[in-house]
Amino acid sequence: LFRSLSLWHQLVMSTTALVGPRDSQEMKKSRDSGSDEDDSDGLESGIMDDAEGEHIEEEPSAMGEDIYALAMAAFIRDYVWMHRGTKASTLRVVRFILSLANIAGCLFLQMFLLAAVWKLLCSSAVKHIQEDYSFYEKTMYGDHAHLNVNNHWRGDAIEFLDQSKFDILTSDQKHSVCQIPLAHWHYTLAILLIWVFTCISDLRNTMMQARVLLCGVPTVSDTAQVLEHTDGSSIEVLVAGLTLPMKLFLGTFCFLPRIFATSALAFLGCRWLLATNSLADVMLNGL
Repeated sequence: LFRSLSLWHQLVMSTTALVGPRDSQEMKKSRDSGSDEDDSDGLESGIMDDAEGEHIEEEPSAMGEDIYALAMAAFIRDYVWMHRGTKASTLRVVRFILSLANIAGCLFLQMFLLAAVWKLLCSSAVKHIQEDYSFYEKTMYGDHAHLNVNNHWRGDAIEFLDQSKFDILTSDQKHSVCQIPLAHWHYTLAILLIWVFTCISDLRNTMMQARVLLCGVPTVSDTAQVLEHTDGSSIEVLVAGLTLPMKLFLGTFCFLPRIFATSALAFLGCRWLLATNSLADVMLNGL
């Protein structure tokens, strides 16, 4: 797998792209004479406003290092060269098809794994922990228990709880009930926050990359205005603009599925952690 990825990376090495409009000479001189303050975020290229309302344009930033960024870089460059016309038309077409297949493969794997997590992990874990707690409620409340709409036993009222019946449970049943995550909600909440913040961080990176490509990069009418070569580099190219069809394609098939997948993964992860009937496994799964 690593050898295949390495060969694929070498194949599209010439598609390394920077994102953002090229600075004007006046902006470059102004930046060179100003302070040497570093950018706070590599993805936050575009136009920022200072305290006096003056527009300051930042340096173009790299598209990223994930598989989606690699596919988007190859798609943009080969799409442009196919429209311009090139002697290596067969190679461009093959690489363009590989870029589309790469994006389609990533989407399929994400959707498949999300469905598998829901069916194979979450559903079985939720069912198991519901059965354990239902048996506990029936034992502790005895005749003062009823079946709810989900066909699980629940006590009629807290005053009917007979704590002496806890000794009736076996050691395994006691351990199973005491390991329910919501029985230790402070501990579980801390783990859930770590997981949610991790998903939010990934979601933020995707949103920032989408903002740069779809909003920060100008919309052009001709593919000849899309790419510009950077100074002193034969490998890197600058994505100075994108046509409207290219933005629609990237937004629909690259960014929206990633946003949906991250959001769904955050929900499924929380669902799975809450149904994990082991405090140690909750810690390991959450981290």
